[in-house]
Amino acid sequence: MLEAAPRHWYSSMTYVIRQDGQELAEIQRRFFRPEAIITTAEDQTYSIRRFGWMGPFILCLADGTLLAQAQTYYFKKHIDAYYLGQYYRLRPQSFWKWGTYLLEQNGETVGSIRQKNSWGNKALIDIPGLPLPIVLFFFWLVHRNWQRRRRAAVSSATLSISARPAF
Repeated sequence: MLEAAPRHWYSSMTYVIRQDGQELAEIQRRFFRPEAIITTAEDQTYSIRRFGWMGPFILCLADGTLLAQAQTYYFKKHIDAYYLGQYYRLRPQSFWKWGTYLLEQNGETVGSIRQKNSWGNKALIDIPGLPLPIVLFFFWLVHRNWQRRRRAAVSSATLSISARPAF
C-alpha cells in the first residue's frame, strides 16, 4: 500500500508517495493550471495535461508518448479512465463516503484510494498490479475531485453565512 502526503504541512502543491517509509515518487501540481509533473525515484518524468477546458486528462512520457487518458465530469461522481485499451472507472464508495474511491475494471473492484483521515491531506493508495505512473495518475484524478469538493463546501458555507439576515 502506498501513502501520499504533502511534502510540507502548509501546502498541497507537492505530494510525496511513499511505501514502507521509502520515497518512490513526487507529484508537483502546477500553479493555477490543471497540470502536474510526476517524477519517480529513478528520475523518470511524466506529465499530466488536459486537452481544452473540458477535455480529457492525459498521462504522457517526457517525450509526449501517450500512456493513459481519463475523462472527468463536472456533474457526475465518477471518472472514466483508459490504459492499454482497458477501461477503468473510479467512483466514490457510496453517496456518503466521498473520502474513498474504488477502482473498477469490468464491474469488479480492483483497488481503492482513500483519505487517511477526514481533516488532513494524506491518502492511502491500494491498487496492485498496475505500474506506478498509472497508479499516481489515478490518485491525482481523485485528489482533484477531493479538492473540488472542499472548495465547493467552503464556498457554500461562506455563502450561507453571508446570506443570513443581520438582526
